Amino acid sequence: MLQKYENILYCTGLADETSFAACHALSLAQQTGAKLHILHVAEPLSNDALMTIETYLDDFTNRQDFEKQRTQRANDLLKQRMDKLMANVPEGAPDPRETVASIEVIAQAHPAETILKRAKGLNCDMIIMGMHQKGRSRAIIGSVSKQVVHLSSIPVMLVPLYGH
Repeated sequence: MLQKYENILYCTGLADETSFAACHALSLAQQTGAKLHILHVAEPLSNDALMTIETYLDDFTNRQDFEKQRTQRANDLLKQRMDKLMANVPEGAPDPRETVASIEVIAQAHPAETILKRAKGLNCDMIIMGMHQKGRSRAIIGSVSKQVVHLSSIPVMLVPLYGH
């Protein structure tokens, strides 16, 4: 029996190079009629990173405010990337944004574990993630992608950068 896709989770690390995976996620959701859930998970900052931030940012007031700003910035970036992708949709073509059911940023969490929990909680049939570019010609699978592929009970699609 053929697999029916009803919910797809697209996970992004917010790197510019992963927008190619977003195109595939939107396209697959649109073609299958699935709902697309977009997720970014921000890892917890180390104590060293926080100390550096406190040292060099004059307006750093407290960790809670910083995390709110960090989450808001990630949300803004996700929306900007979606708008940029939509600018390339031909006029009169169906709007792929109609497939987007949710855009979520989760801060202070471990990415692989959180991705798998959200996929289960959203009853997803597939997870889509982008690969990273290393050097001029090699696409690599990041550590988060490796963990998700290894631990997932649903299919995981890894999209290489620009099809390389």
